[in-house]
Amino acid sequence: MGFGGRVLGEGEPKYLNSPESIVYHKGEVLYGLHVAKQAIQEQEGVILVEGYFDLLILHQHGVKQSVATSGTALTTQHIRILKRYTSNLSPHSMGMPPASRPTSVLPLFLEEGIWGKTVLLPKGEDPDSFLRKGHLEDFQKRVATALPLFDFFLEQLTKRYDARSLPGKVSIAEEGMGLLRKIPEGIRRSFYVKTLQKKWAFRRRSSTR
Repeated sequence: MGFGGRVLGEGEPKYLNSPESIVYHKGEVLYGLHVAKQAIQEQEGVILVEGYFDLLILHQHGVKQSVATSGTALTTQHIRILKRYTSNLSPHSMGMPPASRPTSVLPLFLEEGIWGKTVLLPKGEDPDSFLRKGHLEDFQKRVATALPLFDFFLEQLTKRYDARSLPGKVSIAEEGMGLLRKIPEGIRRSFYVKTLQKKWAFRRRSSTR
């Protein structure tokens, strides 16, 4: 057994978990999965969040296809566990998140053959704060129109680098192709290579106008 908790109010550390043991591995535990798995199968998808409170408020608002990591980053084992129930994963993100969020989990998803999406919330919001303000309908719309993680990754690259300059184009191409190499050989990799090429062709035409 293991313990996981969150500080109420101010204080550090925000999350406190039992140390790893032969029976407790944070990288294999998904908080709420035991009550969410039926809804995940019925909805043919899962919403993955970081915090315990995010998970609890989602379930209180009827979004029961939700699970949370337990005080640790997403792992390959987490994904493999969820694949038993669905291949449609939507990790949430708060506003325009740092690279450590959706873009960091994308390689794990690709290596496991998962094509997740990211649910974008207004800047500074997370599911807990957003739903407490009464935005359930808005949240559901954002889930329904969630952005594919790969598209989100490409958008972040074009914001990080100047797509009109040669060094910027080289950097985007290098990072984009580096990620694509993580996709197992086959139709999906070819599709995304073509997607990347089409986006570049469009940007080159736009930049010459």
